[in-house]
Amino acid sequence: AESVAQQALNFSRKFDPERSKRQKLPSGMLGNLWIHWVANISMFERAWVGMAIGLINRGLDPTFKLDGIMDDAITAYRVVRQISSNAKTKDDLSLLSPFVAPDLIEVLQDNLEGASATERNTGLHVHDVCGEVVDVKLRMEAGEIAPATDSLDAQRERGTELLQKAQWLQLKIRFVALETDFVRNDGGEKHEIATSLRPSTWTLEGRVWQLLDPHADESVSPIENRKRHPELAWQLTSVSL
Repeated sequence: AESVAQQALNFSRKFDPERSKRQKLPSGMLGNLWIHWVANISMFERAWVGMAIGLINRGLDPTFKLDGIMDDAITAYRVVRQISSNAKTKDDLSLLSPFVAPDLIEVLQDNLEGASATERNTGLHVHDVCGEVVDVKLRMEAGEIAPATDSLDAQRERGTELLQKAQWLQLKIRFVALETDFVRNDGGEKHEIATSLRPSTWTLEGRVWQLLDPHADESVSPIENRKRHPELAWQLTSVSL
């Protein structure tokens, strides 16, 4: 039997643009600069992510990289957008469970239930998408929000604890996608309305590591006390423009 993730991929592919009509984002140096401008990605954000990954490599996991994660994130973007925008039933939206947090799926299902007939007959194709991580945070558990504090000592203490015990990673990814909206007539035929660039920011969470000894003290190296989680699955927890 197909996994839910494979069912989601197959469902999403039904809404891929026809090959002859597929459009691409600009490429090359100028194209990349333009996309970064559209996405509003600052040099500070890029530098911060570089420092954060360097810290993880030195203190937690020397082999950790974002490359493979971004490939998966771009696939997830296409799947989530094409299913959430073209779903007809709550069961269609349930296919997103490998990619999207349960509370967010509930919001999508509620929105679908309250949608008008016109809204139910609209959808979209994703032509092309690129993305870049703009923030990286270590987390002790899923859904954790760092406590607000003005104390520098408290921040240092929390940083030390995260290096020692954190198993989750929260990534904020800025996407730019080239998408076409369409409407279906009574016969189910699609009529394209407009193609546009759409920037958005997605927050994903995943349990990247396991602790070999959860009770180890600070004398044990965080690198030696961790291994990659065998069932790492990134889930979308929030979207903003």
